[in-house]
Amino acid sequence: MKITQLKIIKSNLFGESLEIDLSDKMTCIMGGRGTGKTTILTLIKWCLTDDTLFAKNELNLIKSNLGSGVVEVTVESESQKYIFLKSWGDEFIVKDAQNNIVSDISNIFSGKLIDYFSSGSIEQIGTDPSQRMKIIDGAVGSRIDEINRNLTVLRAEIEKNQSEIFYSREEYKGINQEISQLSNVEAQLKEAQENLAKSTANEKEKEEFDSGLTMQKVRHLEASDLKSLGMYISELISKTASFHAFLQQHSSSLKTLKQSQNPQIDQQIKLIEGLVKSVSSATEQITQEANSFKNGLQLITREFSDRHQVEDLHFAEVRKKLESNRELFQKVAALTEAMTKLTLLKVKLNELIERGKALVEKRREYLDKLQQMYLEKTRNRISLAESLNQKIGKDIKIAVMPMGDKTAFENFIREMVSLGKMKITNEHLIWELSSPKEFLVALGENKIAEFAKQLNLSTERIEAISKVISLHDKKFELESIVCDDLINFYLKIDSSDDQSSYKQTEYLSLGQRCTTVLPILFSIANIPLIIDQPEDNLDNRFVAETIHRIIKETKEDRQLIFVTHNPNIPVVADSEHNVFINYNEGNSAIFNCGTVEDVKESIVSLLEGGRQAFTQRKICYGIED
Repeated sequence: MKITQLKIIKSNLFGESLEIDLSDKMTCIMGGRGTGKTTILTLIKWCLTDDTLFAKNELNLIKSNLGSGVVEVTVESESQKYIFLKSWGDEFIVKDAQNNIVSDISNIFSGKLIDYFSSGSIEQIGTDPSQRMKIIDGAVGSRIDEINRNLTVLRAEIEKNQSEIFYSREEYKGINQEISQLSNVEAQLKEAQENLAKSTANEKEKEEFDSGLTMQKVRHLEASDLKSLGMYISELISKTASFHAFLQQHSSSLKTLKQSQNPQIDQQIKLIEGLVKSVSSATEQITQEANSFKNGLQLITREFSDRHQVEDLHFAEVRKKLESNRELFQKVAALTEAMTKLTLLKVKLNELIERGKALVEKRREYLDKLQQMYLEKTRNRISLAESLNQKIGKDIKIAVMPMGDKTAFENFIREMVSLGKMKITNEHLIWELSSPKEFLVALGENKIAEFAKQLNLSTERIEAISKVISLHDKKFELESIVCDDLINFYLKIDSSDDQSSYKQTEYLSLGQRCTTVLPILFSIANIPLIIDQPEDNLDNRFVAETIHRIIKETKEDRQLIFVTHNPNIPVVADSEHNVFINYNEGNSAIFNCGTVEDVKESIVSLLEGGRQAFTQRKICYGIED
């Protein structure tokens, strides 16, 4: 993709219209301070990206300088032209060469459209691992984006699973407590029944009453079973309907897939469509049969309810016949009801145990999948880093440290120390020398002493942190911590061939950091690269001897758009198109543009300080023609 033209129409800063044609290789935008050069780059980025990528001060600058104007950016992709239009407060619109609005650009432009780096950001990349990660992940592209989307869904499932385990565990505690309170009910019922037998003269009435008590228990169990069965079949219908809707949704997505021009892939898509149709038909059949079963179950339930009501009335009559033993009968009836409750509680407890096992097993699957997703990101990053290292050369190196970012683990340990009202001593050894998984194993397998010895920490200190984790129920949180990778950039600082000759950008000078980062940015992708003042913190010798060579090589593969104050950038790198902006009477406008030859007087006048200053330096340095 190439950006071919920028138009800014009826804006506060650029007046009625500013129109800049852009070279498909290299364009330099130059001018005095306050002429709007940075604003031009910012408006290109704003038109081709999302507002969420901008800081508040950047959005305020756009609003102030654009006013009610419109930005138009023309891009060319696969020999087709598209125009992106955006005004303040509105979403961007994309039109094709025939002026038709393009409703979906995802099939035309995959991933981000440009790489943009503001003034000063090059140096920041050298000191901020998160910025380096953002650059590497952006270059990996859609695969990382897909993994991150899947991670968001998976972490939501893990949170849901954790809540279900918590709820199940609390319910288990409550039922266990109820069962404990009813632990003597069986013995009490037996004693009450024996006392009733001794006091009941009429054997026939006694047998009828005993039979009535037994049947009452049966009725309770029947009613409970029918209720549970109704719940299960309703849940089956709901889940089958959800699954059917899921299939229908994704079946629609399959139909909208663009033909891949690969017969084998197209054939596989047809097979998948057939499979989806077959499974969808089966789910419809299951739903119909389940609904039919549910209707039948409702009829049976009503029949049982009617029969139970009749039998309850009959049992009440039996009880009336033995009025003289009312107290004993009431006690036996109450204890029988309690015994029925105990039986049901034990059944429910067993169900909870099985459900708990299933939830724990599902959690293990989720956590394993979480690890695999992070490993997949690592593999993609390492692959890209190896490719870039070959491309950049031996003086600069990109290294991916798997699970090297311990920030999440560090924050967790610090939180535990804070919750335990302890002072931080040497707990940093935990996150520096171990991983969340190793820490979990030590806590779970009672290997705290061994773990503490390995880290040169006191056993008491690890035990204290373990107690805080247990007291505040933080084990689940610890389980779901996965340390992300750490991306480091290195510069070769001497001529030796060993690893010690490479120095990490955090420990380099300002100029060395930019010297390291710039070649990586040039090499990392083939989409248009926009940089505001790439020469920041670089000496002119490095620009003239090294950067110009990198620029010349890069612009053959990707479009470069720079704002610069350094004459070596356009001149030595032979910029194909150069634009000079001037501010006059309240508006900025183009006063000169073209090749280096076309604008050389402007370069001398503005960037070299004028012909007299340039000539004076030449004389001073003793440079002959």
